Amino acid sequence: QTEAASVNREADPVGWANAQVSLGDALIVASADSLDPAITAYRNALEVLTRENDADRWAEVQSTFGTALVHRVRQNILGWAIFSRMMNSVGQPVGATPPFEGEADLRDAIRAFNAALEVHTRQRDPERWATLKVILGYTYTQAAILAMMNGDNEAQRAATSLSEQSYNAAMQVLTRRTTPERWALVQEGLSVLYELNQQRGRAIAAARRA
Repeated sequence: QTEAASVNREADPVGWANAQVSLGDALIVASADSLDPAITAYRNALEVLTRENDADRWAEVQSTFGTALVHRVRQNILGWAIFSRMMNSVGQPVGATPPFEGEADLRDAIRAFNAALEVHTRQRDPERWATLKVILGYTYTQAAILAMMNGDNEAQRAATSLSEQSYNAAMQVLTRRTTPERWALVQEGLSVLYELNQQRGRAIAAARRA
């Protein structure tokens, strides 16, 4: 935080942006409760960093920013699930599920990952491209879970379809022969997705492949 405070945005905008990224990284390492200020720091950095000035750095921060947003949504969903189970266990059900927020975070995350994919193309860096596709698949799965919890069947179907497309694209590069561990992670992701989509047979098959 000292570094971020010591760099002046007007005098050294790029240095200030890089300090904001360092601040975001430090906050995430420090505590899971620091996601909000970390996301703000990454967002601040992306107001200055551009693809034209440093494409690789810009794509890296886009990916980090997107990942932090997805973690925040997942953290909120898990927090509600734990609270609900705890209340049910003591005979005090919480009643109807409230509408969950997180759509905006997931939209921003998807936009960030797609921005990174504009730089890390399959032709230029196939493994990084595939990794981003896996992350995108996971993000769409979180969007499907959120839609399911909010009773939005159409949004859930759309998100599950996009998730599967992303995972399948990743497996064009991450094959069982060349990268078995990462391929297995994709199978695990597909298993969760199929289970969410009530495709029990496909879920079990993917889990066994993993």
